[in-house]
Amino acid sequence: MGSVGLNPENPGSGRVRACVEAVLVQQLQRALAAQLDSLQLTMAYTDVEMPTLVLLAHMELNGFGQCSAVILTANRSRCRVI
Repeated sequence: MGSVGLNPENPGSGRVRACVEAVLVQQLQRALAAQLDSLQLTMAYTDVEMPTLVLLAHMELNGFGQCSAVILTANRSRCRVI
């Protein structure tokens, strides 16, 4: 389906499409927040899920450091020739 507001085939301007997307996301957020409240999961969402998303975003932006020597050593110790 794709993004309704940011569909590149939409003849409107990018600014208008971005505004449409923002309004849709806001409406969706309100509905989902109400569901979280009804299931008493708001605290779990705000205290666990959101901080985890921030952490994962930082990890994705920064990447993972690696040491080739450690990786090769680990691979050799786990694999054996049959």
